[in-house]
Amino acid sequence: MHGEKRTAIMPTMFTCRGCHGFDSARVRHTRALLAAVFLLMMYVPGQASDPRSWAVGERQAYTPEEIQQGALDSYFTGAVFAGDSVTNQLRRYTYTQRKQEGAFLSDAQFQCAVNYSLYTASLYKPQPGKVNLIYKGQDQSLLQAVRRLQPARLFVLLGANDYAPQRAEKALDWYKTLITRVKEVSPDTDIVVQALPPVSRSLSSKQDMRPLWDAFNQQLQELCQQEGVAFADIATPLKDDEGYLQPEYASKDGLHLSAQGLLAWVNALRDNAHERYLHDQWTP
Repeated sequence: MHGEKRTAIMPTMFTCRGCHGFDSARVRHTRALLAAVFLLMMYVPGQASDPRSWAVGERQAYTPEEIQQGALDSYFTGAVFAGDSVTNQLRRYTYTQRKQEGAFLSDAQFQCAVNYSLYTASLYKPQPGKVNLIYKGQDQSLLQAVRRLQPARLFVLLGANDYAPQRAEKALDWYKTLITRVKEVSPDTDIVVQALPPVSRSLSSKQDMRPLWDAFNQQLQELCQQEGVAFADIATPLKDDEGYLQPEYASKDGLHLSAQGLLAWVNALRDNAHERYLHDQWTP
């Protein structure tokens, strides 16, 4: 039976004193055969094939199928996604999926704008003449939105409009400022900083941007560790074998994601939820 503990007695090897001419090779063969029988006796059907039979600590792992079907989507309950046009794509995709499937990414909300910048997001107030978030027809800053909403979890994906990989030092300072200020205006919010998605091959035709992108994401992960906030590596699952954005995940302009790419992004976040769950960093 599954989970049954069995006690087996290893067959006793013997020596026939009267058989002085007994072939030693046959003895070894017999012993190997008996050992194989012993292992079969110890086998408990079902244990090895159960994908949830292992766990980290006392928490059982979910299967990839369960994760992708939304078994841990409570991770997104009360969450806010902050970002630029790429996050705005995710907003539209999410609302479309909710019309078809009902709950998708739980009840997560979105605070995003086309051409929104990391620098602007790090400021307390909206900037005149700059791209800002909109609330009830009025400009608002991300920090004002966070103070108003007090999200359970804040997913941040910003920096592309600031050319963050090309000027990493400034961008990392802005990220640090943003993290510090979010903690100030909403102390109970769990901050999850996301890696910049990989660049497409078409955008790297003149200059290979992969090393800069990868280096920035590594520095961003290190900053998150220093600041005590979560980092979600959404870049790696979106890469092809050469480190570019997988062609089927790229939109026609090479800047944004296709529907397949958006779903891959969501599943990468679901994997992040699972990893944090296994390491007791959140509870469904």
